Amino acid sequence: ERIPELNVVIRTAGAQQFGDLFGMEETVFEPDRFTQYETYDEALQAFETEPSVRVLFESGAGSEQAGAPIPLFEASYEQWPTDTARTIEWFVGQEGQLLDASPEDAGADAWTFDANAGIEDFFGPRGYQLLVPIWDIDWTRFDPGHITAYQTAPFTKSMVIAGPGIAELWVKSPVDDLSVQVTLSEVRPDGMEYLVQTGWLRLGHRAAEDGENLRLRRTYSEEDFENVPIDTWVPVKVAIPSVAHPIREGSSLRMLVSTPGRDHGTWEFEAPAYETPPVFSLGYGGARPSGLTMAVLPVVEIPEEYPPCPSLRGQPCRAYEAIVNSPAQ
Repeated sequence: ERIPELNVVIRTAGAQQFGDLFGMEETVFEPDRFTQYETYDEALQAFETEPSVRVLFESGAGSEQAGAPIPLFEASYEQWPTDTARTIEWFVGQEGQLLDASPEDAGADAWTFDANAGIEDFFGPRGYQLLVPIWDIDWTRFDPGHITAYQTAPFTKSMVIAGPGIAELWVKSPVDDLSVQVTLSEVRPDGMEYLVQTGWLRLGHRAAEDGENLRLRRTYSEEDFENVPIDTWVPVKVAIPSVAHPIREGSSLRMLVSTPGRDHGTWEFEAPAYETPPVFSLGYGGARPSGLTMAVLPVVEIPEEYPPCPSLRGQPCRAYEAIVNSPAQ
């Protein structure tokens, strides 16, 4: 029952030492927030009247030193996910498009299982190290044919895309056990691509109940596990974990579907030991409307300037490369 106040020694000497650990030339701690109150009860009341959620956008781009843990902008909400957000949908179409409506004609693209994806992460065998810059990473790419990609048209106005979200996919498989990864990225008009978020699902756990605010409820229990019917179109919902990312006017949102792996910092994934790499199909349009549902946050003032690449903490970037999808047979 004390008013929080950072020790003056830690605020001065500690800030520099903390910055040195992360290779930053200059570091400061945020100012104490409640020291203007005379009593603990007054400070507690002020704290309890504040919004419960503080979202820090584009951490790493808020100062002249790229990568410093300072956000470019922020917003506050009473809860998360916020009930003031609206949902937005895109649908998979031909030629790698994410469209505002599902095509009338059905189609399908294919991706081949990537046996190496599960053991590829950003930091490689050395793993994450505190003294290594957060952008000293290797965001590896899937070979052609081992991934499908779908992209919106450039946004005509800036907005903040938020999760949790849901990727609803129609999948056909020649084997009864497979996992799917859905990665979202931002493609900027300057030719750079920034990672936004990744979700994944072992399709035997596809049974789910819809919850509030685009949340899915799954037990992940052995009793509820059900192998995938072979060579049969199956609808699955892949949960996109919570995220809040600004997409500026002129940028596009990209959805990548693949074998799990490559798009994580230190996580690795086990995969079934297939005799030959299976080829999976993703259906779209007609009776199989695959798509993506996210939320759009209420009005947030987004700075016009793009963060440098690299700079964002936990969000790697790389030069954008187009992906041509392989038609399913």
